[in-house]
Amino acid sequence: MGWVINVPGARGYEGYAQVLDTDGKVVKDRKSDQAVAERCEREGVFWRAADVAGWVSPTLHRIPEGFTGKVDPDERFMDDVLRPEWEQFVYDTVPLVHIRVLLDRIAHHKQRITKLDDELAAAVRHAMRNGSHWATIGEETGLGKQAARERWTQADEL
Repeated sequence: MGWVINVPGARGYEGYAQVLDTDGKVVKDRKSDQAVAERCEREGVFWRAADVAGWVSPTLHRIPEGFTGKVDPDERFMDDVLRPEWEQFVYDTVPLVHIRVLLDRIAHHKQRITKLDDELAAAVRHAMRNGSHWATIGEETGLGKQAARERWTQADEL
């Protein structure tokens, strides 16, 4: 499990999580097998971010006490802690990549917002067909009656 940032006109970057033992020896990464990691004692085992180009995060994250899962970091920890460390390495290495990544994220969120807006218009159509009034829809959506009617008149006519 890892992360990829493709850089137009340059190499792509690929990051992943490593598991280290108390001696700092890598016991699991994208190249090692699961069996080695499963034999690790959970106490004193650390996680860190790494890149296929050889970069490794200077920050070690101890597996929390009482952790009962596999030694692999869970997806939330990967996304909230390890991935941002790796992304910062990529952004420091190729500053324009950060701009590209943010533009891609904005485009993704705009597509999602458009889809949600379409779903909302469908819900307004459904409400209007089932006897709701613009005043009620306006109140429910935080708009006034007139603003709701202007925003979703097409939804009412469909």
